[in-house]
Amino acid sequence: MMNLSSSGSTKFTLVKRTGDILLRKEVISTPQSIERSAFCATCPTPEEVTRRLAPLGFALTFTMGAQKASVTVAPYVLPAQFHYAGPHGVEVIYLAGSDWPIRSLPPHESRFWCYASQEAHEVAQQVMETLSRAWSLSWHDAHAYDEDAA
Repeated sequence: MMNLSSSGSTKFTLVKRTGDILLRKEVISTPQSIERSAFCATCPTPEEVTRRLAPLGFALTFTMGAQKASVTVAPYVLPAQFHYAGPHGVEVIYLAGSDWPIRSLPPHESRFWCYASQEAHEVAQQVMETLSRAWSLSWHDAHAYDEDAA
C-alpha cells in the first residue's frame, strides 16, 4: 500500500494485489462536512463533465482508467474515475460507468460524488445544481448506500 497524495481532508491510497490496482479514497469527515452522491441514468463523456465543471472553477486533477474484473480484487469491472478540485477545496468525483453490481445500489449508468467543508456550502450547492440541471440528478447522503448502513 502506498499513500499517493493528501489534500485537505482527502487521502488516496494505491493498493496492489496480484497484479491488479485499486485506488481507495478515504475522506476524513467532520460533522460539518458535505458528502453527497448522485446516480445518473446516462453516462456522460468525461469531456462533457469537465466542460460543465470548468466554468465553476473546477479542474481535472486525477484520472484512473477502468480496472478489469479480477477474482482476487473484484469480480466486476471498476469504471474509469475522474477527480476534480474546485474553489474552497470542493471535490467532485465522476465514475464513468455503473458500479451497481458491487452492492445493492439503484440502477444507474454513472455516478457522481461531491465533498466539501461546511464553509464551502455555496460552492458545493452550485456544482450540484449545475450537474443536476445537465443530467437530472438527485443528490443524497454519500453514505446512504454504504454496506454497513441501515
